[in-house]
Amino acid sequence: MTTINSTAREPETRDALRAVVAFLNRNAKSLNDEQARAAQELKRRLRRLEAECNRLVKLNNTLMNAEMPNISFDAATDKLTIEKGSANYSLRFNRADPNVPVRLVHSVSIGTYTSSEVSSPSNPEIEDIKIIFESLLEHYYYNAFRITKLLQQITGRTKSHCMEITAVRNQLVEHPQKDIDYTFGFGTYGPVVRPIKRGPPVWNDSGLVPNTVALVKHIVNELV
Repeated sequence: MTTINSTAREPETRDALRAVVAFLNRNAKSLNDEQARAAQELKRRLRRLEAECNRLVKLNNTLMNAEMPNISFDAATDKLTIEKGSANYSLRFNRADPNVPVRLVHSVSIGTYTSSEVSSPSNPEIEDIKIIFESLLEHYYYNAFRITKLLQQITGRTKSHCMEITAVRNQLVEHPQKDIDYTFGFGTYGPVVRPIKRGPPVWNDSGLVPNTVALVKHIVNELV
């Protein structure tokens, strides 16, 4: 019996800081004072981004472990078992080929909650964790968005954006539509902003992990 671990993994962010340092080493003499100051702020914000990202992933996984069911898979019997508290559900898979066992390649989990929900009285500290989680998550996207603006200032490419960061900050954090409820998610791809929507979404947040990967890639590409 193998327990399935669907928790999020911390994304690699240091390539972005390395790219900024390399860019400064190459272009230090050609940058004006305003660009030089922006570059120093950018380096500091990237260090903050790494610390904030890692803390959010840890909080995300704490919430998953506390509120998501335990899932295990028995390769010998092809049986998947889901357990939550006293509840237990098992599902046996049929083999397409009797001689080829079922193999679990990848698993994804996500939990969501609204701002009006209250955690179980049996685990009251989860409510405090959620409040910190929400605050850090919104702050994370403000910092990440500021990073993209500093990058524009340094490179002079004012129309260049990291869509994943810009859309979450603008559409989901700062200027949400009326049909978007104040909700949060946690799961395999990290914290999620406003996963529950009543109408056609302007933007679906893919999760902090892929959004951060996209931001790092954007910074590196812009500074090559």
